[in-house]
Amino acid sequence: MPNWRRSEVDLAVANSLDLVRRRVRYVVKHYAQGELAPFLSDLGQLGEVVLFGGVLRDLALNSPSNFRSDVDLVVVASSERAFDRFFSNKNARINRFGGYRLALSGGSVDVWPLQRTWAFRTGAINGSSPRDLIRTTYFSWDSIAYSWQTGRILCRPAYLEELSSRIVDLEFPDNPYPLGVLVRTLRLMTSRRAGLTNRLARHTYRLMKMYSVHEIVKAERRGFPLSYLSDDVVAQLSELIMDFLLRSGTSLSILSPKLLTQLVLPFSKEVQFRQSIRQGEYF
Repeated sequence: MPNWRRSEVDLAVANSLDLVRRRVRYVVKHYAQGELAPFLSDLGQLGEVVLFGGVLRDLALNSPSNFRSDVDLVVVASSERAFDRFFSNKNARINRFGGYRLALSGGSVDVWPLQRTWAFRTGAINGSSPRDLIRTTYFSWDSIAYSWQTGRILCRPAYLEELSSRIVDLEFPDNPYPLGVLVRTLRLMTSRRAGLTNRLARHTYRLMKMYSVHEIVKAERRGFPLSYLSDDVVAQLSELIMDFLLRSGTSLSILSPKLLTQLVLPFSKEVQFRQSIRQGEYF
């Protein structure tokens, strides 16, 4: 991706939705050697195209010159048959939950019709619009979407303030891969990028009781090229979460809802990491 001229857009956390919008447009223009923009235009013939989740989160947190991830898209398609036919003419493969993954030059996109996204397809959440989509994410930081055709950004009014405060909350607890979101939470903790609310800490504690330390470490190594977690680190993180919940007045046997408070980070003085943490990585 070309070098981005250092300006106000090179700030860390975006201070306005307009800045996020400008960052998105820049990435769309240059991503995958310029292949993304014409692809979105073609895809838009099926309906409204929405950039969703991680790509918006990353661009709200960082300069577009730092963006290296894949792009998730959701299409408000009037016809699932037309959606499938569109991808049958491309070198795409089926991804999870009936969407498609398409490799581009130096990047890839995952695309789903709105009605096939997991929360809507299973009935976990009732929804039929991009506005409903932002209620389906696990982390509050991922609850943001951008309409390619209209330029609308959909998020909570306080979304950028939450990013600036470096506190992550639990948006929607149901998830088809609970071990995966547990690993992402523990990696978030070790990355020193943010603190957890009481609600997310409580849910993480529940998940840690569902899996062994070995299962957690193995899942991380299987899913990420750089490992942050070891048996000792996971055990110490579990103790830190338990101590935080006890100090914040949460009963570990009942885990009743409490007012949101922050699990103070970083943990670098309390946990000896097995490997150094690569600058700028999170989740």
